[in-house]
Amino acid sequence: MVQLLDRIFQSGSIRQAALSKGMSYRTAWIMVQEVEKIVGKSIIQRRAGGASGGGSRLSEAGQRLLRSCRRIETLANRATKRELKNLSAVTNKKIRRRS
Repeated sequence: MVQLLDRIFQSGSIRQAALSKGMSYRTAWIMVQEVEKIVGKSIIQRRAGGASGGGSRLSEAGQRLLRSCRRIETLANRATKRELKNLSAVTNKKIRRRS
């Protein structure tokens, strides 16, 4: 979900974000709606189509959510770095963190 929000932020489009993730617009839309139900706020601001085209952007709540998720990822990566290094020493294999 974090990657989807990040790609909506970057592209200004749910459709483009979904395509870049290899998912359908409908799947992305359902994911956005589920998150909105959980947080109780709109995370996307939608612009109606027309001659200039429509689009979507993250609302203030959506931007705060994305920033919080990124901070959690950073903290989790820092917290696991030493343990992954220790595990690598035990297994004699380099273990990479997933982002």
